[in-house]
Amino acid sequence: MIMAALPPQTKLFSEFNEGLILKLLPVILERADNIRGITDAFASHEYDYFFTAPEYQSEQLLWKGETDHVRTAKRLETVIDMIQTVPDTQFSAETIKQAVWDFAEQEGRGSVLWPTRFALSGRERSPDPLLIASIIGKDETVKRLLHAVRALTA
Repeated sequence: MIMAALPPQTKLFSEFNEGLILKLLPVILERADNIRGITDAFASHEYDYFFTAPEYQSEQLLWKGETDHVRTAKRLETVIDMIQTVPDTQFSAETIKQAVWDFAEQEGRGSVLWPTRFALSGRERSPDPLLIASIIGKDETVKRLLHAVRALTA
C-alpha cells in the first residue's frame, strides 16, 4: 500500500529499495495521517535525504553560537569513531545512542547532535539523527559524516 503511494520520481533514487522503505515506515506513519499525506510528503521531497546525501553549506553544520569549524569537525570525527564501534548487525537508534550519548552530554547535546543531524539530513527539522542513521545504515552514515568533516575543514 505504501509503495503505491510513492511518486514515480522517488523510485528513481539509486538507493531506493523496499527494505529502506520498510525501515522508514514508522517515520512515515508518524508524520502522515493518510495515503494522500504520504504521497504529498514524498512529492515535496520531505524524505529525499533517506535516499541521497544532502547538500548544504559548512556553516549550516555549526550549532547555535559555534564559530569553530575545526572543533565541530573533531566532534563529528569522534562520533564517527563511536559509530564504528557498533556492530553492523546491531546498528539501531538505541545502540547508536548508547555509543554516542555520553560524549554528547559531555560536549553539549546540540554541539554534537546538531551537526550530526545536518550532515545526515541537510535539514533543520528532521527525525532524530540517530534514527536517521539507523535507517540509512552504518556505511552511509559514516560516509555522510566524513563528507561533513571535509566540508568543515576545507
